[in-house]
Amino acid sequence: MRARHTNTISLLILSVCLLTSAHLAADSVYKSIDEDGKVTYTSTPSANNSDVVKVKLLPPPSEKEIKQAQQRHQQNLRTDKILDENRQRRSQELSDKNRIKREKKELAEINQKPEETKEEGPYYGIPGHGILVLPKGPRINR
Repeated sequence: MRARHTNTISLLILSVCLLTSAHLAADSVYKSIDEDGKVTYTSTPSANNSDVVKVKLLPPPSEKEIKQAQQRHQQNLRTDKILDENRQRRSQELSDKNRIKREKKELAEINQKPEETKEEGPYYGIPGHGILVLPKGPRINR
């Protein structure tokens, strides 16, 4: 989907550039700057401004250059498809690794046996959540 969208946009830009360059190559372009500093490009020299400059334009691309650009574009589309497939594959591999790691951790927690203590004395706390063992010793009565 993404490659198709990129292809459409690229062809649209290429066609606009080709049409514009072919049109501009036939005409002259003049650049004028008004009193406010606003720059204007026109196909005829402005009668209001004395600061009119004829802009030199590059010739339109040759058929050979157009064909080379199209070939580069096709190569870029193929490369984009390969890179996108690699990205998806790496993402899948990473999610599989994380899933396996999570499952191993869950199994380890299930199979872990609570440690038996041989300490004596009164126990305080909730079993399995940090038991505090007080040593036996003299008691102070108040």
